[in-house]
Parts: sequence; C-alpha cells; structure tokens
Amino acid sequence: MINSSNAENPEPAAARQVRLAAGAMAAKKGFDITAYNVSGISSVTDFYLVCSAMNAPHLKALSNDVRQALKGSGINCWRFSGSQESGWMIADYVDFIIHFFKKDVRAYYRVDELWQGVPKLDLNLQP
Repeated sequence: MINSSNAENPEPAAARQVRLAAGAMAAKKGFDITAYNVSGISSVTDFYLVCSAMNAPHLKALSNDVRQALKGSGINCWRFSGSQESGWMIADYVDFIIHFFKKDVRAYYRVDELWQGVPKLDLNLQP
C-alpha cells in the first residue's frame, strides 16, 4: 500500500482519504460509518470503510456521491462492484475499500463482528 505522508502531516494519505469519504457519507445521511485499520493484518488494503443506508435508493445515492466527492479530489476508484438491488456495493481504491450496505444486509453478513478487535480509524465526524 502507498504511504504518502509528509513532515507537516505524518498520517498516511489513505487515512485522510478515508476521512474525506466518511464525511461525504455523513453528508448524504449514511450511518454506522466505521473505518477499520487493517494495515497490519491484511495484504489486500490498509482500511475498510463501512457505511449503512436505509434502502436501495439511499444506497445508490451514497455510493454515487462518495465516489464523486473522491473523484473531485483526484482520487479515482480502481474497481466498483455490486448493485443497489443486492444491498451491498463495494468501491476499491486500493489503499482503502468502501463497503456500502443496506442496514439489513450489513446485519446479515455481520462484518463488524468479523473485524472486532481491529483498530478503528477516528473519523472525526460531527454528530
């Protein structure tokens, strides 16, 4: 994974990008937004960002708005998969992967239990 940090901000670029995505999620009324720092345990990515939506149209709106917000900052999605009908959409940004879930689908797959004990990134989201 890429660790683009600088003397002014030693935090990895991926962490800043995850926070940007989380802010876009919150602005679109996404909820249960959680970022897991898997950099020490995964060879796939550094962060998993997970968000819930109320229904299929909300899920689609979240995924579209977050991808547009990141693209507007020069951060391009490498691969996107899933559909609003399935209730689960995934956007792969290499250094972080975003999972967009309908609330009931997230509960069914219990991803938060899978990653329990994994450090979380403080997203600095305002309530």
